[in-house]
Formats: sequence, structure tokens, C-alpha cells
Amino acid sequence: AKAGGIYAAFDALLSADEAGVRKPAAAAYALLTERFATAPASVLFVSANAWDVAGAARAGLAAVWLNRAGAPPEYAWALPRATIGSLAELPGLLPASAA
Repeated sequence: AKAGGIYAAFDALLSADEAGVRKPAAAAYALLTERFATAPASVLFVSANAWDVAGAARAGLAAVWLNRAGAPPEYAWALPRATIGSLAELPGLLPASAA
């Protein structure tokens, strides 16, 4: 099984290849909102890659940068909704009904 059977733990796995583009193209992030018929702002997107967070923010997703190293912001044109230093901070960003 792929990835030691971890795929079964997810509801869906999406790849930018499905859109025929590479991140940070907006079409890559639109796969998610199209698949789940939801507004971009309702998606909390978390990544440790600043370029990925910038792409998601530019596409309208609620982007969160997992900045473990405390690096300075890299992309002023698409700032994240929040920056966290560890995943332990993530529950504080979720709506009360989702936490």
C-alpha cells in the first residue's frame, strides 16, 4: 500500500497534477474548493513552505504558515492569516465547533 497505508486516514488526496499546473498557481488550490464545494476563505490551509502559504493566500484560502524556525516573512504580496511556531498552536486557530 502506498505510504504504509496512511492514505486510508484521509477523506481525499489532491494533487496539483489534476489541474495540470504546479503550485503556487491558483488553479492548484482551486482543486480543493471545487472538490468540496466550499468557499476559499472557509479552508484553513497549513504549510511549512512560505511559497505554498503565499500561493494559498493569493488564492483566497485562510493560509497559516508553520514557521518553526522563526524566519522572516518572504512574500509581502500574500501574507498568511496567521503564523505559528508549532502545530500545537493550530487548535487555537480553529472555530470552536471544529476544535
